[in-house]
Amino acid sequence: MFSKNKDLILLAQDLSKINIIAGNEVVSDSKSKYPLIYPATNEIIGEYEEVSFEQVDQALKFAKNSFEEWKQLTPQQRAEKLMECIQKLEENKDVLSSLLVLESGKAIRTEARPEVSLFINVLKYFAGLSPEIKGQTIPFSSNTLNFTIREPVGVVTCILPWNVPLVLMAYKIFPALICGNTVVVKPSEDASLSAMHACRIIAQYLPKGVLSALQGRGESVGNYLTSHPDVNIVSFTGSAETGKKVYQNAARSLKKVFLELGGKSPMIIFPDAKLEDVIDGVIKGMRFTRMGQSCCAMSRIYVHKSLFEPFMEGLTNLLNTYRIGDPFNESTDIGSIANLKQYKKTLRFLEKGMGYKTLVCGTLPTKIPFCNGFFVNPTFYYDLPHDNIIIKEEIFGPIATIHLWEDEEEVLKLANDTNYGLSASLWTKDIEKILYFSRKLEAGYIQVNGIQGVMPNLSFGGFKGSGIGKEATLEAMLDTYTQSKTVLITMTK
Repeated sequence: MFSKNKDLILLAQDLSKINIIAGNEVVSDSKSKYPLIYPATNEIIGEYEEVSFEQVDQALKFAKNSFEEWKQLTPQQRAEKLMECIQKLEENKDVLSSLLVLESGKAIRTEARPEVSLFINVLKYFAGLSPEIKGQTIPFSSNTLNFTIREPVGVVTCILPWNVPLVLMAYKIFPALICGNTVVVKPSEDASLSAMHACRIIAQYLPKGVLSALQGRGESVGNYLTSHPDVNIVSFTGSAETGKKVYQNAARSLKKVFLELGGKSPMIIFPDAKLEDVIDGVIKGMRFTRMGQSCCAMSRIYVHKSLFEPFMEGLTNLLNTYRIGDPFNESTDIGSIANLKQYKKTLRFLEKGMGYKTLVCGTLPTKIPFCNGFFVNPTFYYDLPHDNIIIKEEIFGPIATIHLWEDEEEVLKLANDTNYGLSASLWTKDIEKILYFSRKLEAGYIQVNGIQGVMPNLSFGGFKGSGIGKEATLEAMLDTYTQSKTVLITMTK
């Protein structure tokens, strides 16, 4: 049986039952419940309780009423209030990291702790941008003064995913709040513990109603929030299928929308690439320490034919050094898949690959309780036909495909042969090829000779079916969370 610290389990059980409304912890009054499962062992350790629609209305009413007071503060004053919670968040780093492990099965050393640190750094980054929330003075004519004003929009609802809940919440709530909006967060029903605990801390430092956090499922609470008339902006990260529903809901009342959706990202490896760096880049690019659960995972790997044999050998050797198992163990590199639904989906894709050439890496846990958890070996398929479903659909698990190529125009065509356009990766020393492929690839986030996650001040967002809008920068903050007003003054004398 799972035997992690009893206090952590009690905290998780407490968090699974509360909502943050007007700065208060409010127990859900809906009768709808669903299990809280530790994915590394598949054990039920509690149950989530869903907020009622009446409580959603209440949270939105507080958010709407507090908007006028909050927006009257200068951006710097709002940033200062948010920065007051930094010390408390720092004190809760270990708790937040442990909650991430408990809700998602991610390894504490390689994934959970870095996520918490980045969460806090994102707050510091956007707080530092507060003086840049300003308009412009624009020359128009000799007898007019023309200037713009940047103003907050109103109530923002942030719908979070389950794979990186803290960091992706940070990229939404902090720029929205510093711009002067009020925020209602709905964490994923599969991973709400860390987000709820963070919101519980942050809300203590803000005026009542400025930040609320509500528990519930997407098909009920999520739909209600994204179609609610009191919501002015919807910021959503998740699957393309759900993103389309969110977009439809928001369109009924012409809300502003930010959508960061799925990906099926290509990595193109040229014959002059440094193989040691490439192999490390494949593992990082596929987010294997996160069980491949990343929208920008480089899941289609195009290797030049001349590198195939040493590439496969090096990839096998390196991946087999990664330890899969107990996420709380400091020596573990790769934890479990985050929930049962995603685990079953990943297994279905593995079944579809049966009969094709396969490279399977890593050793799964064999002892109780982790042998019952949602663990999957990192798996590569190669020589698949390019119309195969494994190549076409986003899997969101530790499954990638490897393709050999010789012709540059052909590999470029194959790399762009997808409905998605979130990210891409190139590995070559040839600057002309880098510039040419960077222009031709249909992706919003291209990395060359290295792999980096979504970091502050790096504009992130996709093309095609990967979403609408950008995040993580000043420009994205202003585009999404403010509206521009033009003032034209004509001189009468």
